[in-house]
Amino acid sequence: MNVSRLEASIRDNSRHYESQLRQFQLELSAARDQELRLQQGIGNAFPHIANYQLSGGAPLGAEVQRLLDQRQQAEAALRQDLTQVEEGIAGQLQVISSLTEELENLAAGLARQVEQDPRYQQRAALVSDADEQSCKELRDECWLKLQAFQADSLYVYLRDRGFGTDRYSGKFFCRGLDRWIARLCNFTQNSAVERMLLAMQQANEAARKERQANRAAQEVERARLHQSALSASDIPVLQARQEQARQALEAGKAQANVIHRRLELYVGKRDEDFVKVSELLSRQLAEMNDLTLERLAGQTEGAQDDELVRRVRDLRAELEALRLRVASLEQQCRDTEDNYERAKQLERALQSGDHISSRYDYPNMNLDVLLVGFMQGAMSLSQLVNEVDSHRQSITVAPSPRGNARPSSNRGSSSSSRSGGFFDSASSSGSSSDDSSSSSGTGFSTSDSL
Repeated sequence: MNVSRLEASIRDNSRHYESQLRQFQLELSAARDQELRLQQGIGNAFPHIANYQLSGGAPLGAEVQRLLDQRQQAEAALRQDLTQVEEGIAGQLQVISSLTEELENLAAGLARQVEQDPRYQQRAALVSDADEQSCKELRDECWLKLQAFQADSLYVYLRDRGFGTDRYSGKFFCRGLDRWIARLCNFTQNSAVERMLLAMQQANEAARKERQANRAAQEVERARLHQSALSASDIPVLQARQEQARQALEAGKAQANVIHRRLELYVGKRDEDFVKVSELLSRQLAEMNDLTLERLAGQTEGAQDDELVRRVRDLRAELEALRLRVASLEQQCRDTEDNYERAKQLERALQSGDHISSRYDYPNMNLDVLLVGFMQGAMSLSQLVNEVDSHRQSITVAPSPRGNARPSSNRGSSSSSRSGGFFDSASSSGSSSDDSSSSSGTGFSTSDSL
């Protein structure tokens, strides 16, 4: 999975829950409006029952109707503005997605261009993974065999005294004893082997430092070639366009946030018109209960008033059922808002953690399964981020591999027998080791300026 697909997946996840939340909010707002209109319908029926007049009369009813129409028009205008802003956001996301894909293709081509440059390949030839492995194996082998010499106290005794060298100054009666000890531990041959190992160790260390210097020079050359190729490509222009699109996207999200906050007043019954209408209707409806209606209807002849009473009862039953649905929608809004906040939390965490970068790739990662587990609460945010981290691999420009074979290295086993000495321990047995699609989404989150 590349970063484009990763970014699209987490963005689509947020968008999915935001879309659910907006739909529930829209249904809740419509249900609240219906709640007011049912109350108004009940109030409108009262004057026709035995000519009963509610306080405020017709002027109050007209005011309620005006406020309801005004509220409906204001909310509709906000939602129309939101639709236009979301269309703009979707357009910017499409632009960003297209530019990202184009930039990724150009970056891959640039990497291949640098990798195939003869000057880079010349540097790369001096730094071989196989040579690096051989160097490490030889260093470990020398260290292991040199440690074996330290295990013989007689050999160490003669070596520390400089036996066999110009600095040896043993007295006459000690010389014979030292020669006998030398024969006992096979000093002459083992000393030659130790000097050979020390020389190999020193040469190997010098070669290692030279390889490090060559590797540093290779990175400098790679950076120089990359910068030269980058300057001659369209990447800087596309990156500037991408940044402009991102800025326009953030501006659109900020505008959408403002509209969402205003719409939340309608969803939460906090808009000014709703407050006024509720106050007016509750004042009227408090005057009339079912018993009063039946008493008034009983004072008149004919079935018209009785039918109106039944109509009011039906409206009140519908109102009670609607209020139960409102309570259910409120709970659905709260649950979906929690899921949306959880999805946004994940999106922020992955973006702020520098996971969304063209420097990385995520092979063999099933993000869909991880998202389902996270959203259902089966794993925490830190667990998901750690799981994503475990799949993250850096994308670097490297020379094409020339083969998988690794040179064999010598592994020796030292003998503790003094008769054989350490010359036998320098012999080694051979061993060898062998090293045996992107997509982009167009979902977006309009109420979060990530």
